[in-house]
Amino acid sequence: MREGYKCKGLHFFDLCEVYNALSRKNRVKSVIFPKLVLFFCHLSAIISCMRLIDGKLKSITASRVQRKSLYKMPMSHSHAYYEIYYLESGTCTFFTKNNALNLTTGDFVIIPPKISHCVYYSTTCTRVNIYYEFEDLCDQGRPFHEGIQEISSVASAHIPAQYQASVGSLIDQLINEGRMEDTCSAQMSCYLLRLFFLTILRCGIPVGDEKKKGGDTVVSDALSYITSHPAADLTLQTLAEKAGLSESYFSKKFKSETGVGLKEFITLTRLKEAEKELLATDHRIEEIASNNGFMSGNYFKDCFKKSYGVSPREYRKQHAGDQKLLLSMKNDGI
Repeated sequence: MREGYKCKGLHFFDLCEVYNALSRKNRVKSVIFPKLVLFFCHLSAIISCMRLIDGKLKSITASRVQRKSLYKMPMSHSHAYYEIYYLESGTCTFFTKNNALNLTTGDFVIIPPKISHCVYYSTTCTRVNIYYEFEDLCDQGRPFHEGIQEISSVASAHIPAQYQASVGSLIDQLINEGRMEDTCSAQMSCYLLRLFFLTILRCGIPVGDEKKKGGDTVVSDALSYITSHPAADLTLQTLAEKAGLSESYFSKKFKSETGVGLKEFITLTRLKEAEKELLATDHRIEEIASNNGFMSGNYFKDCFKKSYGVSPREYRKQHAGDQKLLLSMKNDGI
């Protein structure tokens, strides 16, 4: 059993909930928004670093956040520890490098360490994240239940409606335990995490294969190619030819299985790569545009501003202080 970690009552997810509440009530004014974003970015990085010791989590961590329709993660990311992503309400598309999962209420994904992922929200969603180490599910080096080893590698599964309320109650308790400062908190968190997994073992219905509609790899192959070659000639014609399908059928199939249009997904992928280059280098905007498949610097600027709300140059200025920190976190696997 690992010893829990507290920081004088300060919990990063409490601050996130305050920020989200202010946003919902329109009390975060546009004039101060960039400064708040920068502040929370630094705070997130600091707290993320504090959660780790020798590359491992100091304690099981859980949070619940509401995401609005069309919210996009700025960039794909990975962790040095396990993550459970549970969708309590809404619909979204969960992307890994080679796959896209259309999630609905009650679906969850278990993400092993160092697997890059991001999420596209097609409706307003409430999602839960639980971060843990595999050893939290072990006694004397062995999984506490024989089914744990298998379920920790499951791509996604579904909690039936009749069990979702009890799962929600477990999550409430797990979040509350993360805010406690007594000597029982770490053991209680471990106990609740194990109850969550026992619930999955009892009632979870695997849906990973079911959501691929037919079991072929056309779309997953396309996702892998797009994310691996964002600067390539990624037109509908070339991708459809690569898949051996007509353009119209390939386009419909891609949208049906990912929930996102092909052109939009290509643009989002290129923007994520461009954002990384923007923060990690001093390359000119036009050079970044060219390196990431945009036909011109102006087109890149228009796409970037539409997605991020500011120009690439302004975004770089706002996050100038984050450059070294982001690179350091990336190298540390955070």
